[in-house]
Amino acid sequence: MNIVDWQHPIKWTRLVKGVKRTENRFIVTCACGNQRPLKRADAQKVEREQPPCYKCTQRQKAKLGYKTTAEKYGKSFALPYVREYQLTHPSVLNLAMMDILDNVLFIPYEREVRCGNGLIDFVLYGTFAIEVNGYWHTFSQERDERRAKFIREQGYELLILEQADIPDAADRVMEFLGESLRVAI
Repeated sequence: MNIVDWQHPIKWTRLVKGVKRTENRFIVTCACGNQRPLKRADAQKVEREQPPCYKCTQRQKAKLGYKTTAEKYGKSFALPYVREYQLTHPSVLNLAMMDILDNVLFIPYEREVRCGNGLIDFVLYGTFAIEVNGYWHTFSQERDERRAKFIREQGYELLILEQADIPDAADRVMEFLGESLRVAI
């Protein structure tokens, strides 16, 4: 549902054939929170017809496109491309974790290992999984819990590190591996 702020128009200046023209624009707020300034006639039309904003239409198109592609090629159609991209473009947190594993702990690992329809950030010795969660994971906690449960069901022991855990990640990894590290070496 779009809401138009008729009480507080803003002055909008634009150039028309080299001449400055000032008009009133009205802020229209979409249900998703996206705001856009529109002329009076356009704002009236939006109020009357209630069309979704551009962001909402793109979100709807993306969902439909994903659904159609998943039906045609299967749900894991994009996984090889995502894996390849993440291997060549690691996040800052993954770079930090790689540095710790390579230069502090000297532990061999695999990156972006496939597990079901997802990828595990780091796998150590074939059975220990490490996930490094950044800012975006705060928006999908429920999904992350289901994913962690699935990873554990696949036989991995899982350590989840948050962004704040990175400074003492070496200690956390050593504690996580515990006696198993000595046996593996």
